[in-house]
Amino acid sequence: MPADADEKTRTQMSDELTALRQDRDTKKTVSDTKDANMNATYANVTDFKSSAHSGKTACETEAANVNGILTGTDTNSAAYRTAMNKVQASLLKFYDDFLVNTNSSIKLENDKIAISSEIKDRNQKRIALQKSDSKNISLTSLQVLSGMQDAFLSAAVFFAMNKLMANPLRRFYDFVIANHIIPTVAFSPYASREWPNKPGEFYADAYSYFIADPKKLETFSKPLFDWFKAGNYK
Repeated sequence: MPADADEKTRTQMSDELTALRQDRDTKKTVSDTKDANMNATYANVTDFKSSAHSGKTACETEAANVNGILTGTDTNSAAYRTAMNKVQASLLKFYDDFLVNTNSSIKLENDKIAISSEIKDRNQKRIALQKSDSKNISLTSLQVLSGMQDAFLSAAVFFAMNKLMANPLRRFYDFVIANHIIPTVAFSPYASREWPNKPGEFYADAYSYFIADPKKLETFSKPLFDWFKAGNYK
């Protein structure tokens, strides 16, 4: 292709992107109003919240069942029990901070890292107890609660992320989750590497392909291509 034709193509693509951005901005007020009305009944948001609430209830119920172990006086399991209680307290606070109240995405990331670190420490304490006292009753009694804590964190983080997203990104996120669409390395190495912690990267790359290379997006996922074509990204 001649250089001048190539430059013309790039100019045309740039003009199309500019026009789309202007169109998006002019419709923003209407879109925000529509989204505000939609949030109360948004199906997938409700599902995420339900999963997080179920995780909280399960953890609290199981913790009550094994309270005698968690608050026991056995010296050998003290470090493990302390770590379990610390994770439990952090998870319940995280639930209140993000699912009852509203906080920033920066706090979400910091809290997620902190609790993940506490869970890692809990697991290390469990391994140490297995080595020093393999028949300790805490190992079997607290195993179920340990798994529930992990599941609770995952569900709570997913809902908190969804709650904090801007509405167009939330619509995209809910759609790809509901339709089991995940970024592949072939489609976007960066989006694949960052999924699901940074869904905005998948959204940005999918949008870019919709504008600049729609055939690639359609080949990757026809439902996602149709979602963009219907204007749901606006």
